[in-house]
Amino acid sequence: MKNIDEHIDLIERYLYDDLTQEELEYFNDLLRQDTEFNKLFYEMDHLLDGIRRSAKKTTVEEKLAKLEEALPLKDTESEIEEETPVIPIWSTVTQYGAAFTAAISGKTNQKYKVAIAAGFTLLIIATFTLFNIVNDPTPEKLFVQYYEPFDNQSSMALRGGEKNAENIAAELLRQALSEYDRANYAESIELFNSIPDNSENKISVWMYKGNALLHEGQIENAKIMFQNIVNENAGFEVHAKWYLSLCYIKNGEYDKAKPLLEEIRDFGKYKNKEAGKILSKI
Repeated sequence: MKNIDEHIDLIERYLYDDLTQEELEYFNDLLRQDTEFNKLFYEMDHLLDGIRRSAKKTTVEEKLAKLEEALPLKDTESEIEEETPVIPIWSTVTQYGAAFTAAISGKTNQKYKVAIAAGFTLLIIATFTLFNIVNDPTPEKLFVQYYEPFDNQSSMALRGGEKNAENIAAELLRQALSEYDRANYAESIELFNSIPDNSENKISVWMYKGNALLHEGQIENAKIMFQNIVNENAGFEVHAKWYLSLCYIKNGEYDKAKPLLEEIRDFGKYKNKEAGKILSKI
């Protein structure tokens, strides 16, 4: 834009009611005919409006210090993938860059430079506040983002011979998993409940029953199933820790979820990336 320094000075003096009648007429002509001038005017007016509404309880330096503390750490390119919505902070902020740079480097009255700088600071602080709100999901949203029922990895074949306790338990498990695969979780829970606790397939029962309970919102009962697996130190242990951590996430019990997530992140491959992402958010 030509004469940007003069235009900024003209806009500043207009905002402070410091124009002569002749300058006011010139200002109105520019506002009607020059789209760049029009855009610059509304950007600067927005900045100064932020100052007018500020409580002015902190200095510009303090605001800048708080802003520096709020800046997020830069992720590596491999970590940029993110499921939650991200506010385009810098594209929002940089649209005011030309006006801000010209305002503080040109021959502008010092009091206006301070006003523009303060307004720009307030705008960035407001943007980062909104960023933190959007990217600080509630326990429920965080749970929904990362939870999906554990895939049925069992291949239950019917056993021949007499209907002894183990054969009956195996058949009940096959039926329960059939309902589980069809996402009929309430029905599968009833069938899982019919299987004796001492069944030889108890680890599988606990794993899939825990997932069905978790899906149905029965968090405390689901915790028991996953904790049983962890205590047995048998198959599905790392998987159980993942789902147990999600139980804690859903309840907002982050202090209990963190040790499990740290273990998953640091050892093995199952859900280690997901665990790291959750840990960065809680």
